[in-house]
Amino acid sequence: MSEDTIIFIGINLLTGVLGMPLIQWLKEKMGLKETRAFLLAAVIAVILAIVDQILAGALSLQTVTLENFYEVFASIFAISQIFYRLFEGYKKSGGLG
Repeated sequence: MSEDTIIFIGINLLTGVLGMPLIQWLKEKMGLKETRAFLLAAVIAVILAIVDQILAGALSLQTVTLENFYEVFASIFAISQIFYRLFEGYKKSGGLG
C-alpha cells in the first residue's frame, strides 16, 4: 500500500470518527432538534464528501465544468449519503447520542 493510500484512508477514518461528535456538539450548542438537526447533519455530510473528493484528487476547480456538473453533484451526493448513514449508525449504536 502506498503512502498516499494510507494517508487517504487515515483522513477518511478521521472524518468518519469526528463527524458524529461534531454534529452532536453543534446540535447541543445551537439547540437544534428534529428537522433542523437533520439539515445540520446533511450539510456536514455534504461538506465531508466535498473534502473527501478534494483530498482524493477527484475534485478541483478545474474538474468541475458545466458538462460534468451533474456527475460531480451525483458523486458528492452519493458520498455524503455514506457519511450520513455512518453518522446515523453511530448515533443508533449509542455513541454520543
